[in-house]
Amino acid sequence: MTTATIQLFIDAHRLVDSFADSAEAWYAVGCYYYLTHKYEKARINFLKATSLNPYFAPAWLGYGHTFAAQVRPQ
Repeated sequence: MTTATIQLFIDAHRLVDSFADSAEAWYAVGCYYYLTHKYEKARINFLKATSLNPYFAPAWLGYGHTFAAQVRPQ
């Protein structure tokens, strides 16, 4: 893992700890898991973000991208 990836993990999880009702915080965690190719975990977090704010388009896009990433070769 790169330093930036580790920092994203730390920052995203701190956001969730501080702002558990924030769609943006859960989206950040989903982005971490997406970038580390853990697509199922990314989906869970993107869906949590959309459950908090169904109009938060970045989380819906991230959710869709997790499926697309699984069908293309790495």
